[in-house]
Amino acid sequence: LRSTWQHVPKDIFGMEFMKRATSEEPSLSDVFDCPVARPDNLAKAVQMLLDQAETELVPRLERLAHGIAALSFKFGKLRMSHMAPMKRALVRTVVAFAPGNQKA
Repeated sequence: LRSTWQHVPKDIFGMEFMKRATSEEPSLSDVFDCPVARPDNLAKAVQMLLDQAETELVPRLERLAHGIAALSFKFGKLRMSHMAPMKRALVRTVVAFAPGNQKA
């Protein structure tokens, strides 16, 4: 994901991700209906998570992911049932911008 992520235009990633995610799971439009989840912030969030994906930073990544999930659950509408459509939307959006030889 990290090597393919460099090919994704960050200025349109959020909108493309939202289109894919909400087409599969319409309730995600309510989940992302808050200022922090603006499309331009989604690329920043993905980059932040990828920056923590180094072996020595995995504990920090786990705490970060847990914190995001806990806050989203407590103050938002994010549920575990949203994780699969969000993962598919993320992968499909990133792969859509990958060079031809990286789309396997």
